[in-house]
Amino acid sequence: MDLDETFLAAEGLEITHAPDGCVVYDASREKVHYLNPTAGIVYELCDGANSLRAMSVFLAQAYGLDQDPVEATRDCLATLIAEGLVRPCTKSSAEA
Repeated sequence: MDLDETFLAAEGLEITHAPDGCVVYDASREKVHYLNPTAGIVYELCDGANSLRAMSVFLAQAYGLDQDPVEATRDCLATLIAEGLVRPCTKSSAEA
């Protein structure tokens, strides 16, 4: 996964915010996903404009970290992709 790669949240998902993260419901697969606060932030940042690098910087600032959590962000994105919640995007899919 490239640091400058961007990601897009899947369409048709219902998101409910909770104090300890968020719940994402995929009606087409009848599956519920519980995201912790950090995974919820990463998911919300998947708008086609934010790269892996930008998400890592955002998380470092949000949590007051000394280093950007690139590997943890990469792992989180890999899980979100595997679960069908987000996908890597190309410039044309981000503009759509």
